Amino acid sequence: MTSSSPISELTTLHLKPGIDIHKADSQAWSEILKTISSQPGFLSLTWGSKIEDPTIIILCINWKSYKDHETFTTASFYTSFLETVSALFTTVEIHHFTPPQSLLSKVPVVETVTVFLATPEFYGSNLTKFANAVRSSSTTGLKGVEIGEVVEELAKEEGGEAGRACKLFIGWESVEDHMAFRETAVFKENIGLLREGNGGIEMFHVAFKDSL
Repeated sequence: MTSSSPISELTTLHLKPGIDIHKADSQAWSEILKTISSQPGFLSLTWGSKIEDPTIIILCINWKSYKDHETFTTASFYTSFLETVSALFTTVEIHHFTPPQSLLSKVPVVETVTVFLATPEFYGSNLTKFANAVRSSSTTGLKGVEIGEVVEELAKEEGGEAGRACKLFIGWESVEDHMAFRETAVFKENIGLLREGNGGIEMFHVAFKDSL
């Protein structure tokens, strides 16, 4: 990645108790998204709730470059922007990956996978092979597959050593289609690729929205 390459920012936001950004607090959330979308270098954004835990919001923003996002975070108004964010959320976690995503908002459900402590060869070998195997299958409900390399070093949510990480996004018609895929020969013959050359995996599902 170069400082001028397009990049995706993935932000995890934990809602405060009683906050509902879909109804009562939707205006405040809308203003946050409008502020982001008005920044130089902004390309697109999509967001949604974790299906397994709706109190966690996943926001993905595509930028023309890492520098464009960095410029936003050093702007004079950024402190007041964060105050608006902190009124709705308890914690905010950010990392970046490349190449930028294009799948997320176009499918009903996205299986979102982070691979931790990946070896230098994992992305170009194991992850790429697994993605290609899924992509070329005729699996019911499959809508697309994308992979990416994380810019920062990441540790698992529960803590531990930080290191090289990768992303895997698989689009599905439904969570049920994903669960059915896990019983197929394609999955069983290739899942070993994701169980080698790394220190563990975290996975969840999101129904992303392509809107402000």
